Amino acid sequence: MKEYYLFIILSSIPLLNYSQVGIGTTTPDDNIILEVLSIERLRIDSGDQVYASSTGGTETLPFYSFSGDEDTGIWTNGANNLSIGSKAQEFLTLYCGLEGELVVNQDGDAINTHVETNENSNSLYIIGMNNRIGILIGSPATEIHVGGTSSVIRVDALNSINNGNNNGVDLSPLAASANVTSLFHLLHFLTILK
Repeated sequence: MKEYYLFIILSSIPLLNYSQVGIGTTTPDDNIILEVLSIERLRIDSGDQVYASSTGGTETLPFYSFSGDEDTGIWTNGANNLSIGSKAQEFLTLYCGLEGELVVNQDGDAINTHVETNENSNSLYIIGMNNRIGILIGSPATEIHVGGTSSVIRVDALNSINNGNNNGVDLSPLAASANVTSLFHLLHFLTILK
């Protein structure tokens, strides 16, 4: 009986080296290949890289999507680019042309863009519906709205040292609301006197 078990163990050792399994083929290789209707859809090679055999997909039918949410996912519509979308809208596209580019909202849909930092959840907020940009504020009231009580804006082109075209009369096209501190008014007055 011991010889029988020893024979089974010794004869099983070569099978460990040739453990490929083929479904529908008698000569499987060391890649994992998923075919549907004899069309290769997915391949995992022996180097552990996963290849999607299709370069397709759209914002309504992404190549890689999720069960129950078929219009959310990842796709590519050409070489060297990758798109991410949800609810049949393209939110983010990565292009790698000569310089590379990150495009938010390629289609120009009414999508909001929100950037958070460690200190402020509304560091940058772009409202797509009315084309407003908020810095340190989540609901900008004008086209460009800077929030915060100690915010500083610097525009080098408005400074006479940096701009040779500055005529010293109309120094700034910026408007200030009644809530601006007196320090701003003082600095603006001193700039006009310059």
